[in-house]
Formats: sequence, structure tokens, C-alpha cells
Amino acid sequence: MKHLQKTVFLSIFALALYSCSKDETNSLQPDLLKANAAAKVPSKPYQGTRIKEIRTQGRSYVISYNKQGQIDSINAEDNYPGGSKYKCVAFYTATRLDSVQLINRGRTESVTTNIRYHGNLIVQTDYWTQRPYQPYPFVRPLYYDNKKRLLNSMTQDKFTYNEAGAIIASENSSYSGFNYTYTVDYNINPLHLIPNFFVVLIEDYNIVEFWYNPYNTTSALRADGMSSSFYHNEYNHKGQLVKISWTEYGYPRFLTYIYE
Repeated sequence: MKHLQKTVFLSIFALALYSCSKDETNSLQPDLLKANAAAKVPSKPYQGTRIKEIRTQGRSYVISYNKQGQIDSINAEDNYPGGSKYKCVAFYTATRLDSVQLINRGRTESVTTNIRYHGNLIVQTDYWTQRPYQPYPFVRPLYYDNKKRLLNSMTQDKFTYNEAGAIIASENSSYSGFNYTYTVDYNINPLHLIPNFFVVLIEDYNIVEFWYNPYNTTSALRADGMSSSFYHNEYNHKGQLVKISWTEYGYPRFLTYIYE
């Protein structure tokens, strides 16, 4: 999937709006795929299956939860001397996410606020940063289909789902080079089970992009042919995803999930 090379570019176009997306029909027995995928959904996804830490080749993310099973904070730290160390802290009004702050060495560097809801779905956020190039908030609208599936990312990529509920394509209206098609293995994505992870981890889009698909991605093919990624998903004896590994621009990459 897409990574940090587009973050700055896409921020400029964060006000882009999208209309609802139609479901795509999967030609490979969609009813069977849907039934098999539904059967894999854990009945109690937060009992013993919750991710407590994510590790990459250069950084770790430790997730703390509140009593309601929502994110309390995410502590990010580079694993080399002098690296970054910061915290994303979530604030709630009752059980609703109210705002998020990114705190770096005691200083609040960015804030997601003015979080608006339609029912229990977040439909808009305002993103502020203390950096000098942004004297105004980035307003980020979020759209859903009639199945309450998210139709766009925080970087405003538009998603297309198949009949089994997997994201099979993403489109960026500002730059067609960032259009992708995906394949998945139809195993439940454990990161997707964490409520509002994509909102709380404010700026780490290279990690957040793994949250959106309900199932684990096996390939991401860029429309212009400039890059393709093939993901090797490793599972433990409980069937939990524990590692994703792939090669990107000639470099090996990985994500490791550690569970409670």
C-alpha cells in the first residue's frame, strides 16, 4: 500500500470531497467469500486479541486502552539513539472520541479536534498543527456507504469494496499515480478491530493505511505501474496475524503485532 512519499502532497488536497461508491461484484463466488469472511469475525474481538504493540524496522508503537476498550494513548519511539519519541493522546466525552493531541517532548505539536458524528460514525475532523506552514485547520470529511463502511481515508483516498466487504481499490482524485488495486487473504485484520485507530494515530499514515481494509492485504498494485507491493502475512497458532513483510522500492519492510 501507499506510504509516506505522498503525505505532504496529499495534505494540500485534504478538502477533496467524494461521492458514495458502488460495491464491486467479485466474480469468484462472492456469496461464498462473504460467508467465509463473516464466519471469521470473532464474537468478542477485544478478549485476548487486542494489539498492544506494533513494531516496524525503525519504530515501535505501544497502545494503551481505557476501560471501554478504546485507545487511551499511543506511545511511539524510534529504536535508535536520538530518534523521535512522542505520544498521541485521545480525549473522550462520555464514550465518544472528542479530540486527539500529538505531544512531542512535552509540547503539543498537532491536534485533531471538532470531531463531528452522524450517529456513532465520525463524519468530519479538523486537524491543526503548530508548524508555521499551516495557520488554518485541514478539514477532513469522512463518508460511508449504506453498510456503514468507510469510503475514504484521512488522506482522502476513495475506497471501492467487493461483495465480501474487502477494499479492492483506492483512488486519489488529485493524483492518479496514487490509485491502487488490492488483493486480500480474507482473514480478519486485527488492526481494523481497534476503534478509531485511524483518527488517533494522527500523522503516521504509513501505519494507519494498514487499518482501513477489514481483511489482510496480500498485494497492492499501483495504477501507473511505478510500484507494486506483495505482502507475506504470518499467523500464530491462534490464527492471529503476527507479522506482515514486504519489499518496497527495493528495501525490506515489516510490521509485527504483539498481543495482550
